[in-house]
Amino acid sequence: MNLLVLGEGIRVREGLREHIARRLSFSLTRFGPAIVRIDVRVGDANGPRGGVDKYCRITVRLKASGSIVIEAREDDLYAAVAYAAERVGRTVARALDRRRDARGNRRHRNSTEQDGREVVDRLYHESD
Repeated sequence: MNLLVLGEGIRVREGLREHIARRLSFSLTRFGPAIVRIDVRVGDANGPRGGVDKYCRITVRLKASGSIVIEAREDDLYAAVAYAAERVGRTVARALDRRRDARGNRRHRNSTEQDGREVVDRLYHESD
């Protein structure tokens, strides 16, 4: 996984970098062949004033579907990373499913159920 982590106004320490890599690994490893690059930007929007201002912006560049950008804001940077990583995993899955649907490579459950009923009906009528 080609991963770039940048801090905007903060210093990204090794512990945070490992947390980001681990969370993204959980969310995106299964999509590895479809992902070109992942950029993560973390920062503190308000500086020392506090509040819900720590953010994590994840940009996933896909081979054929363009880019997906997810941003999460929390009062804790680790929580923002965890939430953004979870959301980006779901969003990438949805984007790749749509791409497969558009190409016609994925069978829908309804068509599978229909095919199954047709086979049962055909076997039933052939035995008559």
